[in-house]
Amino acid sequence: MIKSVFKLAYRQTQGYATSLLKMMKLELTVPCYTQIQRRAYSLGMQAYKIPTSGPIDIVIDSTGLKVYGEGEWKVRKHGYSKRRTWRKLHLGCDPKTGFIHCFTLTVNGTDDGSQLEPLLEQVDTDIEDVCADGAYDKVGCWDGLMERNINPIIPSRRNAVLWYLDEEDDMKDYPRIRAYRKWIRWDEKNGR
Repeated sequence: MIKSVFKLAYRQTQGYATSLLKMMKLELTVPCYTQIQRRAYSLGMQAYKIPTSGPIDIVIDSTGLKVYGEGEWKVRKHGYSKRRTWRKLHLGCDPKTGFIHCFTLTVNGTDDGSQLEPLLEQVDTDIEDVCADGAYDKVGCWDGLMERNINPIIPSRRNAVLWYLDEEDDMKDYPRIRAYRKWIRWDEKNGR
């Protein structure tokens, strides 16, 4: 995996893995480069192929990264302190290949929906669908995707309300309205 991600030769892969294990102070041995080559051949692994033409789908979500603070045991035992801090990593990947096409790193108070535009600007190929969670169920996200001719696949939030049509030329078949109606039907069917 290290060889394919960093595009290294087999001897370089051996040296890189050895130095990583030394830095982590792990007393593990790395197989020699010929053994790595034989194993890689039997696995049949191929390097990622980034699509350069044709539309792709992107799945967007975020996760928290602890930067500085107490350990989890101390937090459970005594609670949080003011010095505990973390960041949010927003990722956009192609579900077919698993390749990460875009990312942003923000402070923990940043809204997920505000990062949609910076994420989409990083993608070099055409995008057909964007799948995201309810944090992206905002007017700016829906309109931004539709302006780019991208099909938004965003579920309505649990407390979602129908967005009213303000003007006569508003789209009656706005994708968010379809998603809201689909959610309401699912909610009623499952007794929620």
